[in-house]
Amino acid sequence: CQRATELDPFNLRLHYLLATLLSEHDRDDDAGLALKHILYLDPDFAIAHFSLANLARRQHRLHDMQRHLRNAHNALRHSRPEELVPEAEGLTVKGLRELITVMLAKE
Repeated sequence: CQRATELDPFNLRLHYLLATLLSEHDRDDDAGLALKHILYLDPDFAIAHFSLANLARRQHRLHDMQRHLRNAHNALRHSRPEELVPEAEGLTVKGLRELITVMLAKE
């Protein structure tokens, strides 16, 4: 997957897949870098913000988690509620917004 991102450096889906794989193998720092690269290419890639929030939560960095959740919510500002969030496995904009709201209310 790393090689694929090198061959196609602007492919956000590949970078997100890489970040997911890195995170699943407990390489959170590398996953975070991959997610930040996505956001450099597309600051409104909501699921990358949301994934960074989850990484921050796992590392007990609550302030960072809240910031990333707010960024994810803000990235969805121009999307219709019924739209699917790219790379979110069928999750709608409305569903992600609700999840973000619940997560922010818990912390």
